[in-house]
Amino acid sequence: MQFDSLIFLWLAIAAYFQLRKIRKDHVNEAIKRIEVEKQLEVQKIHAKVINEITELLQDSVNNPLAVISLGTKEIRKKFEADPEIIAWLDRIESAMKKIHNTIRDIQLYETQKLLEETNPHFQETKK
Repeated sequence: MQFDSLIFLWLAIAAYFQLRKIRKDHVNEAIKRIEVEKQLEVQKIHAKVINEITELLQDSVNNPLAVISLGTKEIRKKFEADPEIIAWLDRIESAMKKIHNTIRDIQLYETQKLLEETNPHFQETKK
């Protein structure tokens, strides 16, 4: 009878330690999940700010660029025979394209940066 009690006691202790390990793993997983959720919230805010900034830049810069573009087209039509004026208009249009591309690149860079920051956190949760 004592032997059966000893086996039962060992099984109870083993079950207790297994349950303790499972609880510890569950708590660690919950902590990781909370950390990832916090990081994602920060990144959402970061993305929102970046989008607002780039939209502001686009509105503040692209609208005047559109006016300049229309003006250069009109000037080009009126002075198409003058190579010096056409050369200046080409420089202006080239500069406008650079400004437009810079704004686009800022938005793409920030989006890519955000994705790179997010990826390691998702890799950790998959482990």
